[in-house]
Amino acid sequence: MGAATNLIVAAMPQIMQRQKLVMVLFALGSNDQFKYPRYFQTAAWGPDTKGIMARAFFEVAKTISPRPKTVAITGADAESSNNVITGARAIAKEEGFNIVYDHSYPPSTTDYSPIVRAIQATNPDLVFVASYPLDSVGIVRAATELNLKTQLFGGGMVGLQYAMFLQQLGEKLDRVVNYHLSRWMMASSRNTSTKMSSTRSSGRFALIPRASGQLLGAFDRANQAAQEAFKRAA
Repeated sequence: MGAATNLIVAAMPQIMQRQKLVMVLFALGSNDQFKYPRYFQTAAWGPDTKGIMARAFFEVAKTISPRPKTVAITGADAESSNNVITGARAIAKEEGFNIVYDHSYPPSTTDYSPIVRAIQATNPDLVFVASYPLDSVGIVRAATELNLKTQLFGGGMVGLQYAMFLQQLGEKLDRVVNYHLSRWMMASSRNTSTKMSSTRSSGRFALIPRASGQLLGAFDRANQAAQEAFKRAA
């Protein structure tokens, strides 16, 4: 199955009833409520699927001096983004950040300027965004055009990892901090806490939170689970 969290969640009862092995690409938290043992996912989110992107983002935020105090949270009103927003909201409170803006937008949105203006009005130190590829591009463009000033921007923006968007947005991605999954990054951080890395040697792109050893462990656990599932299926 593909990457649409809402479609996978809707299909899960039928899959479970038929005792099928399900493999998905990039869905976030699709099996959280079901705990189905024959579910396998390639994206190694680890046990905290809703919070892993936000936790890395706020870990980076805590390294800023003086420490930021306020955060704006926004994202698409869709299942996967809402899962990320739920995690961001909880971790922000857990870490003592004051949420000054907390609103989602319809998935059909094409003009992100009103959203950025509303965020600007609250003057947040941090802006956490949970968006889909086209949203991500639109929000970055709007934030650049309106000169949004914030100490940290990004977090859970799908699409900014894609080469076509990296090339298209170019210097607009300066100071954008976002999640990124790769085997190299996870292997290099096996025994470390959340780290940061640059995605481009010239320094055009901003710091990206690395996946921690938690994700590497999740890969190992997922691999073991897949092997067991295949044995049962056989």
